[in-house]
Amino acid sequence: MPMSLSQPGLRARGLATAVLAALAPLGAQGQGANVVDVELDSSLRYFDNFYFERNETQPVVGAVLAPSVALRRDARRFVFNTRAAIEAGAFSFSNEDNYVDSDTSARLALLMPGEQVLQVDGRFRTDHDPFGTVRTEGSGVEPDRSLDEWQQTQLGASYVIGERFATRMALRLAYDYLDRRYTTNEDVTRFLDRQTHTPSLTASLTLSPKTALLLYVSQSDTDYDETAAGTPDRSGTAQVYAAGVAWEATAKTSGDLRAGTTEWTPEDDAQPERDSFYWEAGLNWNPSLRTRLRLESGRNYRPTYRFNSQFIDERSTTLRWRQSWTARFNSSLSLQFTDRDFVGSGNQQDVFALALRGTWLLDRGLSVYLSNRYVEREAVLDADDFERYAVTVGLSAKLN
Repeated sequence: MPMSLSQPGLRARGLATAVLAALAPLGAQGQGANVVDVELDSSLRYFDNFYFERNETQPVVGAVLAPSVALRRDARRFVFNTRAAIEAGAFSFSNEDNYVDSDTSARLALLMPGEQVLQVDGRFRTDHDPFGTVRTEGSGVEPDRSLDEWQQTQLGASYVIGERFATRMALRLAYDYLDRRYTTNEDVTRFLDRQTHTPSLTASLTLSPKTALLLYVSQSDTDYDETAAGTPDRSGTAQVYAAGVAWEATAKTSGDLRAGTTEWTPEDDAQPERDSFYWEAGLNWNPSLRTRLRLESGRNYRPTYRFNSQFIDERSTTLRWRQSWTARFNSSLSLQFTDRDFVGSGNQQDVFALALRGTWLLDRGLSVYLSNRYVEREAVLDADDFERYAVTVGLSAKLN
């Protein structure tokens, strides 16, 4: 979902690791304080269907350790954030399931006169696709292969002038870049390597202190490095043209709605162009300081991981409920319905996901949590059907 113009800091992922060292000295020159957060998360996990299979389900238990460190520097004219994290997992069924992933990000926001914000950000990840997902979807574990591991670089820049509801007009210009490269099983995973360039524009016109008209335009160009023999070229451009409204009806209720058209233009002229009705909506309801609910719904064209399809036409609706029951206990509930159409292949998937988590604060910075997640998928291809239940018990320790 596009970022809100009402947030001067504008959430983003951060400046790329390559320029992190060059930007860090800026913190020593500003007027402000450094805030350092160190966190260690450890958990035990149980899966009743670890490989997302339809029939021969495999129960697996595992342990995950995830340390992270984050730094925030606030100064009069800029805000700088950076974070580095590692996650390591070990599982009971096969050593091939074990992994070590990393995630490094940073962000620099320059605060300028006249309600202007210039931001640069980036993120670098090393991650993997679990067996039974993406390339191995519907086929489960491949005991003679390692996990499909990949590296992903994301870079972005944005310029904002004005603030929604506070100024007559507000404008956000943004550019995002993503590059994903697979580093294992390259005889088949090389066909998943891709780059995406996405320029976008979001504008708002304030009609009243609580209502604004919206205009949103974006263009995502996705280019796959290679195309497998006998399969269509999946490279192409997804464009969105939408208009809508944002409102803050009361201190407890706010939302935004955008509707328009989304179009797909394939790079291969032999393939047909496609267009669909586009929408993106969000509604917040906070009846009390302890209760927060959000309903989201939208439609997007996404890059596909299936070699026989052009792109994924995805429609989803999500309900999130966060509740603080006491000063020491809070919970979250998420319900999601997703419909995926792998355009050009004839395959469709309907996915239902339910997640529930409870967190108990034991002491300052120390908490224990229990989470449950259920996922069910029904598809045109019978091999893609599955049900999966997962339970996690974890301990989180934070120091700042």
